Amino acid sequence: MSQKTHNLKDYIRENMNTQKRVIGLFNSYAGPEIKPNQFQKLTHAVFAYIQMNEDGSIGFQNNGIKERFRYWRGKARNQESDSMIPSLVDLEASAKLMISIGGHDNSQHFSDIVSRPEKQKTFIQSILSFLTNNRIDGVEIFWKWPTEPERFKYTDFLEELKESMRRVNQNFILSIVAPPAGIDGWENGFDLDGILQHVDFVNVLSMDYYGPWPSQWGTPAGPTAPLFGGINEKKNFNVDFTMRYYEHETKNPSKFNLVIPFFARLWRHDLGSLAPEMDIFRDIGLKNGQAEGNVYMTRCVLEREKWDISKATWDEETKSAYVLDARAKTYLTFETQRSIAAKIDYVKKMELGGVWIWAVNQDDDRYSLLNAVASHRLTEFGPENDNNFN
Repeated sequence: MSQKTHNLKDYIRENMNTQKRVIGLFNSYAGPEIKPNQFQKLTHAVFAYIQMNEDGSIGFQNNGIKERFRYWRGKARNQESDSMIPSLVDLEASAKLMISIGGHDNSQHFSDIVSRPEKQKTFIQSILSFLTNNRIDGVEIFWKWPTEPERFKYTDFLEELKESMRRVNQNFILSIVAPPAGIDGWENGFDLDGILQHVDFVNVLSMDYYGPWPSQWGTPAGPTAPLFGGINEKKNFNVDFTMRYYEHETKNPSKFNLVIPFFARLWRHDLGSLAPEMDIFRDIGLKNGQAEGNVYMTRCVLEREKWDISKATWDEETKSAYVLDARAKTYLTFETQRSIAAKIDYVKKMELGGVWIWAVNQDDDRYSLLNAVASHRLTEFGPENDNNFN
């Protein structure tokens, strides 16, 4: 190894603790081939989901997800650098591997488990066994969402989980997912001051402000994760309102990561803009009381269906891109290099902890969006910034 390369490694080692988090969620369904060098662009990689059972035990929902997990873990543990620049792998600081428990389809048991000591004990022990047996670095708890009367039970559970993790391995990582603020009072179920004493970081679901939902809420259409702006009763449905809420409530912005959605979202039956000079917000015709479209459209699907997103329209207020086809009456919104740059600039300005990608395997085969995230300087060298990976 040359002296020049050796010195560069020393320099990176000395300054790694100033790197902001780049957390990549990997969905358990099959997607584009996972490659080891994807993990080199992440500080944490999260497999979603491991199933929580009614008795508090956890495991794989089926053999397909079990095999997908093993495939994901194998790719992560066999990272190879194709760069002359020393990677985090070379420095024995590769992406931390985590599992996620809960989410939209598997949060139904949380309330009972945090209320029953025996089930909670089973849940915690099952998590610890899974992490240890599978050589996983941590767990993300995604309870969607605790109610206000459950907020302190949730804090007590997280405290017990973290203390139990420390007894097994001081380096185990604990994170949670928190909701967008100002929608249905979801944030009221979180005792933030108490929670932050026990978790390493919080991934904020600062997205899903608009979607082609199968209900009356499928209209209006708009960006999945607008940085700013809104319309009518949704004037505060944006990333900035949510992240400022968490910053104001905790005075600890470095604990929070904002989400960057890698999927696109499609609405059909577009009826026109909701206001002059606000074409990005659309009135959508409902069919049988429901919007029609595609809630989670991967980049590979976009390419397969031959969507031309190179001609996207940019909306300066929301820092978002969209494609409107007046003839087909379709509206498509998605992240671009420009919108990703705006979000990363926002992370730096607000001194947030980093970004959270939903999801790495919703990117295209060239990893265009992951490369866009990695191309931005999320490392801030200097003694004034003591934010670390955990």
